[in-house]
Amino acid sequence: MLGLRGLAEHVQRHQPVPGHAVGLDPADLGALAGCLCERSGVINIAIEGQLLLGAFAGAIFASAFGVLWLGLIAGSLAGGLVGLLLGVFAITYLVDQIILGVVLNVFVSGLTGYLYDKLLVPYANTLNSPSTYLPIKIPLLGDIPIIGPVFFDSTLFLYITYILIAAVQVGLFSTAWGLRVRAVGEHPAAADTVGISVRLTRYRNVILAGLVAGIGGAFLTIGSVGSFGKDMSSGKGYIALAAMIFGRWTPLGGSARRCCSASPSSCSPSCPPSTCPSRRTSCSWSLRRDDHRGGRPRRAGQAPAADGQPYITS
Repeated sequence: MLGLRGLAEHVQRHQPVPGHAVGLDPADLGALAGCLCERSGVINIAIEGQLLLGAFAGAIFASAFGVLWLGLIAGSLAGGLVGLLLGVFAITYLVDQIILGVVLNVFVSGLTGYLYDKLLVPYANTLNSPSTYLPIKIPLLGDIPIIGPVFFDSTLFLYITYILIAAVQVGLFSTAWGLRVRAVGEHPAAADTVGISVRLTRYRNVILAGLVAGIGGAFLTIGSVGSFGKDMSSGKGYIALAAMIFGRWTPLGGSARRCCSASPSSCSPSCPPSTCPSRRTSCSWSLRRDDHRGGRPRRAGQAPAADGQPYITS
């Protein structure tokens, strides 16, 4: 009873509930980005890099121009750029997708860390001090006890997340576009036979996924703390990847699984946040290896049959 009374008091004061796991997190959009990629047959380990570069670009553009919308767009485009690099090397040059994703994450981490020291630290007032989005309360829904302040009294990013999750869920499983995407992810040769461009479909989804993840990265700066810090994504990309896998490669499933999982900040005191990503990474890799072992019959909820397999035209 004391716990419920304390929760009610927090809600009445419109303060965030300490340690709640259902609020907005960039891993929600990261899981959505992973779903878009893998449903077309491309493994996206680079979600971490997309979040980080999106956060970096969002902070710089919002600070330099003083326009939050510009920071949001810049963050999304930065994530899309990482997605384009993933597509070029994975789809055109047939590089191993898991290794490529890790390389892109390391590259973005090093690049943003170097630019942070050279640009953002000496020019912090002009390049690393963006304003942040204020909460927007939805009338009536925001007044619902307990759930109202959590789900309907937040920044613009939460409402964008709602729209994107619903749109991708409907698009993938209820439209002709989604049928083509899933066909490319399951049996690209058969899809190619009926006239579906496998490469174009994969490129389109990989870049679209990068744009979505970039929005999640922008939230880290202009939607939350108001400044960029080194490696501030803190393994959220790997959490997103694991959430997508446990959510059975569906947008709704990935978001629900993420809400039930712990964030790096909730790790035990013996596991500092800086060391958590490595644990998440090894977990994600082991899950990925299990999903791609051959010789097992396919079941509902498994990875797309051609996930991670390059398509070579004859």
